[in-house]
Amino acid sequence: MPLNVSLKVESLSNPPSIRSLIPEVKPLAAPAIVASAEPDELLLEKLNFDTDYSDRQGYDENFLGRDRIAEFPTIESEDPKLIAPLRGRAGKVLHYHHYSCMMHAQRRMPVLSACNTDYSKGQRKIKGRETFGKDEWITDSRMDEKYQLPKGFYDRWKRLDFGHLVRRDDNCWGASKTEIEYANSDTFHLTNCTPQHEAFNRDKFGFHGLWGRLENHISRQASSDRTLARLSIFAGPIFTMRDLKLEDEEAGNVYVPLSYWKVVVAPTRSGSIRAFGFVTSQKQELADDSPFEEFSPEGFEDEQATLAEIERRTVVRFSATLKAAGVMNDRFVQEEELMPLSSFEDVWMGKK
Repeated sequence: MPLNVSLKVESLSNPPSIRSLIPEVKPLAAPAIVASAEPDELLLEKLNFDTDYSDRQGYDENFLGRDRIAEFPTIESEDPKLIAPLRGRAGKVLHYHHYSCMMHAQRRMPVLSACNTDYSKGQRKIKGRETFGKDEWITDSRMDEKYQLPKGFYDRWKRLDFGHLVRRDDNCWGASKTEIEYANSDTFHLTNCTPQHEAFNRDKFGFHGLWGRLENHISRQASSDRTLARLSIFAGPIFTMRDLKLEDEEAGNVYVPLSYWKVVVAPTRSGSIRAFGFVTSQKQELADDSPFEEFSPEGFEDEQATLAEIERRTVVRFSATLKAAGVMNDRFVQEEELMPLSSFEDVWMGKK
């Protein structure tokens, strides 16, 4: 059951199709790649960024198949300035290799990301995180820096990680070594970053976290069938008035989100799609004067959710097709649209 994600929100009131936003593809500069002992394995000595953004096609709604369209969500807000604009051009969606995102203008973090991932054996030439290359985060020149949290903020708050919203594990794939390298590097833009406590980032968002384990489980199931080896993934923070306020000397007041949502869209053998929605949150209080000294991962709570419940908590709106494909639709009773999860085995996969 693979998942894909497509973005199609350039104008909040009248979004154009993704295809109309795709620029003419230009050849990429040759990256520096280190040869591996195994011919199919790619080792990245360092991150190499393709700063000519004209070839970025972003999220593809048809990635799972023309009969399995996973539409990019829309944004519903009374504030027309909620989403940060691009610099010197129309539109509010940033396109990268395999994913797209939209930035919250005040929070300076992505409000929504949409990613296509392919678990086909031929598309994966990275073995282990140690082969990804050393982390390096950069701003995106297509958007004013005032809409991006500065790198120094993360450097000063030592217990906060540069938290990927689109996981590099999900995005690091492609038909060529050049595509794989630049797709990996694209996830290291500050527009794909949210401040996450180190335990949260490495446990919940990481390869071994609940969400990562779901995607890994799906990839193993799909390894023998390329039709099912693709996924579309939507994700974002849940912004509330109770988010942790940090006063930073450079960035000013920064509100760290305590909750996140994620939707994984997977194809089925019958030609349809299934959508898995999740919410993960931290309920424990963190003292303002030393906010991270007593942090414990036990403060996190994982829940499986309907897409309608995610909509109620955010400004993100899913298509009727995606909501109808939600696996929780046949699960919730008496309007209980959240189901606590204590382990990966608790994930509701839908009626068989």
